Amino acid sequence: MNVPHWLAALALGSVPCAGMAAQTAPSREPLQIDKPMEFVRYLFCDVDGDGRTDLTAVCAGQNRRELRTFLRRATEPQFGGAPSIMILDKDVVAFAFVQSAALAPRTLVLFTPERAIAVQATSDGAPSYAALFAHQLVWPAADPTDCVPLQSWVTDLDGDGREDVVVPEPDGARVVLQQASTGGCAFAVAAQWQLPPRIDRLAGRSGGSGRSSGTINLRLRSDDQVGEEDSRDRGPLVEVRARTPTIQFLDLDGDRRLDGWCVRNEAIWWWPQTSPGHFAATAVRWPLPLPEDRLPVFDPAFDVQLHDTDRDGRADLVLTTSSQRDGEIEVRIDLYRQQAEGNPWRAGADSRLRLQTLAAPPQLADVDGDGVLDLVAITLRTDLLGALQGGAAEFDVQSNVFRGDSGRFVVPALLTQKLSMQPRERRRGGGTFVRALAGGSGKPGSLLVHDGASLQLRPLVRDGKRLELGDPEWRVPVGDEESPVMPTGQAPELVVSGGHDATVVRWR
Repeated sequence: MNVPHWLAALALGSVPCAGMAAQTAPSREPLQIDKPMEFVRYLFCDVDGDGRTDLTAVCAGQNRRELRTFLRRATEPQFGGAPSIMILDKDVVAFAFVQSAALAPRTLVLFTPERAIAVQATSDGAPSYAALFAHQLVWPAADPTDCVPLQSWVTDLDGDGREDVVVPEPDGARVVLQQASTGGCAFAVAAQWQLPPRIDRLAGRSGGSGRSSGTINLRLRSDDQVGEEDSRDRGPLVEVRARTPTIQFLDLDGDRRLDGWCVRNEAIWWWPQTSPGHFAATAVRWPLPLPEDRLPVFDPAFDVQLHDTDRDGRADLVLTTSSQRDGEIEVRIDLYRQQAEGNPWRAGADSRLRLQTLAAPPQLADVDGDGVLDLVAITLRTDLLGALQGGAAEFDVQSNVFRGDSGRFVVPALLTQKLSMQPRERRRGGGTFVRALAGGSGKPGSLLVHDGASLQLRPLVRDGKRLELGDPEWRVPVGDEESPVMPTGQAPELVVSGGHDATVVRWR
């Protein structure tokens, strides 16, 4: 196996890692870098193609940025070897790892605002750079210490075993498919998608699977002052705003091909993949079935997600909106099962839940272990804003679990459980959270909770037809200067980040 030069710090072989043995307490593995470098971002990804998930960290300090890749070993400590280090040029704003064949090392791809560049190894071990394709990436340049991982925009779209790349661009995206090549990576632009400009109605806040767009600040800074003052503390001379939709991929129509979709201007825009590697040039617009009594100016709970809730192969719509009822804000979570023809959403919702104000977008996961997606909603039990302004020591949220059944969510809830949280300033990747983790083999799942002072894994336990939240299987303290980086999938690990130090927490 040819491992690129910047991964050659460790030689690990190619045997996939076996599952970890059951444990009552998580393993905690510390990572540390010397000052003035600090950890900025983290990415879990199998970089060397051995079947084990590796850890890549963006590090920054004193006008220097690095990618440090810690390869996972089969023995403890799993990240105990010396990391490989890639120094990033000033014009690099994003990165991703792209695989050309199964069980092969991934190629590191660096993104400048105008082009994608593959990092390859030469015979003498020095880095070699090969231009892949041009683009118009929208990048968050407001933080000069950052470099954004675009791994969620990398997937095998056409089913040929090679990973492809989707590049977020202003009001659209560029779909670039990987081609067969005898050496290195080769790509060809398959589609360029354009959306109408975003209409700003102050109700455009969205999250979860259906985030419609994000604001990117591009700042030009002054370098005329040199010395001890940190240039990050000085304001920008110029600030420009651009928006890009979050394109996601799943099989919307049940033909077993990945389609592209996003949310913009109160509608779903869908690009069907008509044949392997070929997408419709123009998006199909599906207006969202928004309730007439939705809050007209500001909808704090607005969220759009697509999931196959009834297991018919087609994606269904989970729409979260707000309204005012008896002087109080009410949140409605509506489920619309997709119809086979015409307008995909029925005139009325197949299922509706009425809840108090949500603390986060709803989560869909099989938490009761019956093979069907359930809905987890975390609601506020107290006035969070008032608690924060008053300096309260804690506030309460309620975890609600509703069982999924043939395309509807059943009431009463399987679980309603109060959780006490501590107000905590949100740092990059940090902040309090409750994360639902699916079960397996017919067993209920668990809730991963960061309450502001500790991380806890709390199992869900069957009690007749209901669920109960068990006592924590384990608890890991989190310091005032530390922030857990919330996991993006069901992998049983996360990083607790603390500047020059980080801790990988793993459990089973």
